[in-house]
Amino acid sequence: MYGFSRISLSRKGFDSSKEGGGGYSPFNPATGKYIVLPIPETENVGIKNRLGYEEIKIKPGYLNGINASNMKELICHKNIRLPEAVKRKISDKAHRKVDYAHFDPWLGHCCWLEKESAHSIGAFGQEGAAQGHLKNPLGLGEEKGVKKGSLFLFFSRFVAIKNYSKDKEDKIKLSKRLLEDGAYFLYGWLIVTRIADCYGKIHNEEIEKNHPHVHYWGKPKHKNNTIYISEQGSFKLNNLTIPKFGYFPELSEDLLLTSKEHYKTPSTWELPAFFYETRPTHMSDWRWCWEKGNQNCFVQAPARGQEFVFDESEEFDDWFKKKLQNSGILQKA
Repeated sequence: MYGFSRISLSRKGFDSSKEGGGGYSPFNPATGKYIVLPIPETENVGIKNRLGYEEIKIKPGYLNGINASNMKELICHKNIRLPEAVKRKISDKAHRKVDYAHFDPWLGHCCWLEKESAHSIGAFGQEGAAQGHLKNPLGLGEEKGVKKGSLFLFFSRFVAIKNYSKDKEDKIKLSKRLLEDGAYFLYGWLIVTRIADCYGKIHNEEIEKNHPHVHYWGKPKHKNNTIYISEQGSFKLNNLTIPKFGYFPELSEDLLLTSKEHYKTPSTWELPAFFYETRPTHMSDWRWCWEKGNQNCFVQAPARGQEFVFDESEEFDDWFKKKLQNSGILQKA
């Protein structure tokens, strides 16, 4: 096996809750191109870590027909499927309740960002009950928690942009309802090389100046604040190598978690049968449906869960390797 000490499926990006933005991130089904929207930061954050949506520079036209130069313009564009109330909160200065973007995780080179807005390091922050769960999943002991050598697999829910053009069939074929209501996809990964549970353990100027979780330490509201760090470099998978962190360059049906058969419930996922055996945390027995002999199983993912921790297996390694291969990420060592 590859030696991941623990694995966590981690939900990050816009979601339907008020705290999570009130909608979902956009993608183009014809090309697979996508943009992860950072959730809103509503409190008065530290001076060094304030980041307005207008300060996150994106490549104009990255999503077909949307000529936005920053994240604020993108969110407010007519072809982005977000509630008008959400767009007003970010665009209307007179009534704006959201001043800052919680840009997290950092996964290095990002296809949709201009160089000035990207980060060269891998970093992901967690706090509160979700971090308590990462450290000690379901009270099983810290030895079962996420630590150095663990793998985060990030996922989010994405909706199709409006009025996208296509020269041929969609790269991602979903029902009209899933295109408009959203479906869950994997979009990135991070292999932990260091863990900072206090400011003095960061040892990286870029994180100290810019990561949104840095200002949380010392505030009673934000307990268990922790930043998982991944240094630049590669990780060996047998005779192949991958970056220690990164974004999948495009969404694809291979990265789809949502079951196509359950188009009315995007939170119903179709996964390989080995997931039924490994049972990520927060996914209790009643959530699963699997018949012996079937290669895949179904699970009702928790609506508000953030971190789903499980052990590595040879079946997982093969599954993860194929995701990387199919996305053109793996290279020969």
